[in-house]
Amino acid sequence: MPPFCSLCSKPFYNPVLLDCEEILKCDECEQRALYFKKCRSLAIYQDEFKNIIQQFKFYDQPYIGKFLGTKLAEFIKTDPDYMNSDLIIPVPLQKKREKERGYNQSFIIAQTLSKGILIPISARYLKRLGNHPPQSNLTMKERKLNVRGTFFVTNPLQIKGKTIILVDDVFTTGSTLNECARVLRHAGALQVLAITLARTS
Repeated sequence: MPPFCSLCSKPFYNPVLLDCEEILKCDECEQRALYFKKCRSLAIYQDEFKNIIQQFKFYDQPYIGKFLGTKLAEFIKTDPDYMNSDLIIPVPLQKKREKERGYNQSFIIAQTLSKGILIPISARYLKRLGNHPPQSNLTMKERKLNVRGTFFVTNPLQIKGKTIILVDDVFTTGSTLNECARVLRHAGALQVLAITLARTS
């Protein structure tokens, strides 16, 4: 819900700012280079919604992701930036973690989103290297360093000149999304729009 940062959707919790929400930027976005045009999230990562996403990610309940993916599609249909995009790409999960979990939660969300807004999806063009420490217990600076050089584009010709929707489950500091967007932009993508189920407050 507005008002929120026009770039990463961080909530401001101040109704006085409603009239200028289109130009609002949070401190984090002011202080770093962003490679995605903007990120939009379905809800704040707290209370019941946080519990639901954790059930989806860690307790073998992929149907939750499919349900929330349909809600995400409904949510984004009113935004022409997203609806005029060319391709949906999920954030890759580490192979070890995907094997343990049985699925990549971002792919499930992206697949359902693709069906809902009729934009093609591919998980082939963005890949992840190695097994790095989880981001959850790291500071913002550590998260940025942890993901640097983690992702690579397999076929730049397939993304050159395209507007890409990059999908993840939760936006915390944005380090993972920003690194993915950086790699995609450097490989020739015209622009990257990020979207998640939730973002921290």
